[in-house]
Amino acid sequence: MKILINLLSEQTIPNLVAIKHFRADKVLALSTKEYKNQFSFFEEVSAVPHEMIEVEAYNLQKNLGVLGAILQKVKGDELIINYTGGTKIMAMSVMLKVLLSAEQAVSLAYINTQNLLVELIHLGADKTLKAENQPIMVSISIDEYFKMKGEEIDTYDFEMTKQESERLVLSKQLMKSPQLATIFKKQHAFFKNNRPLPSHRVSTSDKFDLFWDSKEIILRQGKHLFEYSHGDGGEYFTGAWLEELVFSKLNKSNRFDQVLKNLKINFKTGLSKFNKNEMDVVVSKGFKSAFVECKAGNIKQEHVYKLHAITNYFLGSFGVPILIARHKPQANIMEKCKDLGVYVFTPWQYDYLDIEIEKLLK
Repeated sequence: MKILINLLSEQTIPNLVAIKHFRADKVLALSTKEYKNQFSFFEEVSAVPHEMIEVEAYNLQKNLGVLGAILQKVKGDELIINYTGGTKIMAMSVMLKVLLSAEQAVSLAYINTQNLLVELIHLGADKTLKAENQPIMVSISIDEYFKMKGEEIDTYDFEMTKQESERLVLSKQLMKSPQLATIFKKQHAFFKNNRPLPSHRVSTSDKFDLFWDSKEIILRQGKHLFEYSHGDGGEYFTGAWLEELVFSKLNKSNRFDQVLKNLKINFKTGLSKFNKNEMDVVVSKGFKSAFVECKAGNIKQEHVYKLHAITNYFLGSFGVPILIARHKPQANIMEKCKDLGVYVFTPWQYDYLDIEIEKLLK
């Protein structure tokens, strides 16, 4: 059998990458009490049998004994030890016991996600050492990220509707036309006090005329007339247009493994501590993913904090939080985004948005 030993810790993705990369027949999961709950998630997502073995984060002597028993148990099997996770004491226990006591050939693996490499040290039965690097080619889906947290995706869309495709020309105009920027200053009144959506007409000087009701959307801008038999004008002009535009741009680029929109989270663990259960757009490439939040109006600090928190929780260090803003945020918001590692894109970057986001996922 091909046996993989993983050291469980807060970062789950390197261990999942190792399971997929080596295609192990069985995984021995060395874990402290703190991370024992990961055991069932790994087994479900990978479909590889797991055996949980308890170790202590800072007890070198006990861990050496545990490792010694494992080495005796797996004699004759192909053994790979992934020492990427765990505490330094846990990793040192593995390294020392293997180097000093192993009677068979063993491979020591480090998952270098920065350079997309699995760095291997092959230890022969005669204690000879040989180094090798292997490229990481595996992918982690959005669904797998959620399952590793014991949560699940409720619904999502993976293609444009006929209506959304029909009005993409208008959506691009809303993104780039300075004359239409004032539309979004009136957004707060569109759904005021949760009243039923009435018909609206918004006019700003001679720049444009805007109308929608339950049957149609009409926007006149100079000689240009945009007219659609769509009954969702309120939702469209309060932000759906930007989500549709960004999704279309990223989906058509074919640069990503997955592009989803309107992803709703079914929090199995109860009420969300993030007060947020929907992501506008989600993209993945390889084992990295991005949560993309689209904001047609003003961006507040609470938007930044929520996006950062939910990205960090579900995607960890392999996740990228991205804000697509119709209007450049104020200086203090931009500074907060920089502090939290939230990337901000504005209309002038739209034409190469797919290229820039792909760079962030490499």
